[in-house]
Amino acid sequence: MIVITGAAGFIGSYLARKLNEERFFDLVLVDDFSRTDKSRNHQDLTATARIDREAFPAWLDENQAQVQFIFHLGARTDTTEQNKHIMACCGTTPWLWTCIQPFRTKHTTAKVYL
Repeated sequence: MIVITGAAGFIGSYLARKLNEERFFDLVLVDDFSRTDKSRNHQDLTATARIDREAFPAWLDENQAQVQFIFHLGARTDTTEQNKHIMACCGTTPWLWTCIQPFRTKHTTAKVYL
């Protein structure tokens, strides 16, 4: 299983598309999928699951044994974001890294790409 954070964004969605072209379909896409302006980036991708970024830490904790790779491409790119919850809780790369780091330590054979 391959996890891609930031999968609704430009780079994450293109990585997922390329993986689909190469016949990889066991993908877990992680992002804020409620944003309709980004739905065209990911709506036609084949994936095992789409996980909201706030639910990702619990999902990873439950499914970590199945994960072979994590491509961590999620980050806030909106420099005018005023919602402090988004920036403090789930809008920053360090927040998501705190979820991924224990996984990386426990599963030394899995690969994490940043």
